[in-house]
Amino acid sequence: KYTCALKNRYHFESPEVIYCNEEIIEISERWIEILQENARLSPRKTCRLCLHKNKNSKLHQMIILHNKKVEVSVHKHLKSDEVLNVLSGSAKLLLYDDNGNISKTVKLSPASCFLLKIPKNVFHTIIIESDWFLFQETIMGPFKLENTIYASWASK
Repeated sequence: KYTCALKNRYHFESPEVIYCNEEIIEISERWIEILQENARLSPRKTCRLCLHKNKNSKLHQMIILHNKKVEVSVHKHLKSDEVLNVLSGSAKLLLYDDNGNISKTVKLSPASCFLLKIPKNVFHTIIIESDWFLFQETIMGPFKLENTIYASWASK
């Protein structure tokens, strides 16, 4: 069963998405343990803690934990830049041109590039290298499926 400390203060939107119900949100090691517990149970081996109120919030801030098995589809955001802040683990970020050619590869880790801004309209993916990759993602809302485009030329 999916778990969450202090149920009245947080709620699950899905097995992979937890929302906070409080104004002041403190992220501690216990939260990382909760993300890991739930990611292990989730089909895709990932879990995120949303620091924003809901999908309609103007700013979306999320603490995301991906297992090495997670496959992030090549995608781009039409309306907003995206900022990644690496907290632990390592991954490669691949940036592509519209024809599917890799234009840049960035090593992500606390010891290398730990903060990265991805411009809107740039295809990208993350390849997880460590067992677990923990990062904060910030992007403008509201969340609308049509604002994310998946690359037709990519395998996943």
